[in-house]
Amino acid sequence: MIKHLEINTQKVKQTTKLLLISDLHQTLNSKHDNLTKLKKELQEEFKSIDYILITGDIIDNGIYLKNKSFCNQFIDSMKKFTEGKKTYYVLGNHDITIKERNNQTETKKIEELLGKLNNFYYLKNNELFKINNISLLGFNPNLYYYLESRGSKEEFQKQFEENNSQEFPKNTFNIFLTHDPSSIIELSKDKNKCIKNNTDLVISGHMHDGLMPSILQKITNHHGIVGPYNTKFPKYSHGIVDIDNTKYIILGPVNTYIKSKTINKVYSPKAYILTINPTKKIVK
Repeated sequence: MIKHLEINTQKVKQTTKLLLISDLHQTLNSKHDNLTKLKKELQEEFKSIDYILITGDIIDNGIYLKNKSFCNQFIDSMKKFTEGKKTYYVLGNHDITIKERNNQTETKKIEELLGKLNNFYYLKNNELFKINNISLLGFNPNLYYYLESRGSKEEFQKQFEENNSQEFPKNTFNIFLTHDPSSIIELSKDKNKCIKNNTDLVISGHMHDGLMPSILQKITNHHGIVGPYNTKFPKYSHGIVDIDNTKYIILGPVNTYIKSKTINKVYSPKAYILTINPTKKIVK
């Protein structure tokens, strides 16, 4: 399912179209891979996309990075999908976790692998990118946030303060990317916490729509059925949340956690196409 969103702002000088995706969960077995299916759904519309933004969980398990066959397959898949379009990404918990014999360690090799493609840019903490009068910042919590603290907003805030001194410019349209939406949305209700000054848009994923079927999402507002850490009825699982002057987009997954043909039919690949249009300043 591809959703469309348009934002009109005086901060940009030209129309820019962004493809927003999350939770690709690429695996050794591409049998149930929805990335190819998503590309077919985009069809001709893909040609008009200027940039791609990915909010983490690009791979399903860091252990795959030890497999040469997977690495070659993965790079080829990313190359074919993006077609050279500049792609900016943050990491999710699956990207930094190796699950092997019940041991979990952190890896940073995915950045090295994607670095072989000259159109991929890692939004590491505290590094600002600018494209077409649009500024991008990213935040990548470490493994402790996802495992030991189990998504604690206090731990999110702590790491955020330690790793993000960079501020957004006042005169650009400012987009912040991070994998987990729940903590930043809750914290952003307090203006003195977490959210950067001049942030126009926050994009995230991680929630897999709370496994809420698309047909029910309109009547359940932003709630899901189940979320990460087996959270029942998580509050922020899908859709767009508005707080003050900032929008929060919670992306659905390209691939579900469950590698099943039946599940993948029920939960089709999700994406947003965001069009940012310039508007003229009204002179009184």
